[in-house]
Amino acid sequence: MNALAEESLVNVISTPSVLVLDNHTAAIHVGDQQPIQSMVSVTDGGVAQTSIEYKDTGVKLEVTPSVNDGGLVTLDVMQSVTDVGPEDSATGQRSFTERNLSSRIAVRSGDSVVLGGLIRDNSTQTKSGVPLLMDIPRAGEPVQQHE
Repeated sequence: MNALAEESLVNVISTPSVLVLDNHTAAIHVGDQQPIQSMVSVTDGGVAQTSIEYKDTGVKLEVTPSVNDGGLVTLDVMQSVTDVGPEDSATGQRSFTERNLSSRIAVRSGDSVVLGGLIRDNSTQTKSGVPLLMDIPRAGEPVQQHE
């Protein structure tokens, strides 16, 4: 008999950064690759062969800054967020959600810029174990040894 009880709460916050020269483009991609079934072919012998491709998910950001003599910074910004969506009932595969932003922004040197509309808070809670026993206080805690 194998009994397992697990409870977790995950909240991941990521803050990557990039540096770039004036009038050059910086790009960053933070994410994962999600496997998707791209093709199924059946050979003459009746053997099915499945091809798998990987789709990039996560956040892609491209920034091209231009600084003038007066301290005004013009930013050409392109950002996209791709995430795994719900399972498609017709194909049985996951769909993908995508949000895009493209903008030209002008700010004074040293000021901050906030790009809204693409932020999404993903959090995951899982709870698994032997039914009823995992909900009894202290029953699911590991035994501590005293030396």
